[in-house]
Amino acid sequence: MEFQSKLDKIQGLTHPKEWSLVRQTYLDLVLAKMWKTVETISIAPLEKTILLAHEPHTPADQRLVIVPIHQDTSLSTARISELFNTLIDAKLTNDGKELRY
Repeated sequence: MEFQSKLDKIQGLTHPKEWSLVRQTYLDLVLAKMWKTVETISIAPLEKTILLAHEPHTPADQRLVIVPIHQDTSLSTARISELFNTLIDAKLTNDGKELRY
């Protein structure tokens, strides 16, 4: 799939208010860091699109869960706990194996 088509597909899955942040994060990973495996997943309860990414030169079964958050967003311990619990409930997988947090 060509690059612009991938961006268009990601935009279609992303909440409009989150699009610029998700786009910038995706571009940073794919173009600046040259990561080859970057997948986006919409998490409806969070109204967020997260990125599952594999950092080059690390074991294939180690993927990162990246939650783009605007820098002016207040984060409390309770909010961070809520984010993790929602991600756990989403049962994200890595090649069929449930991710560990």
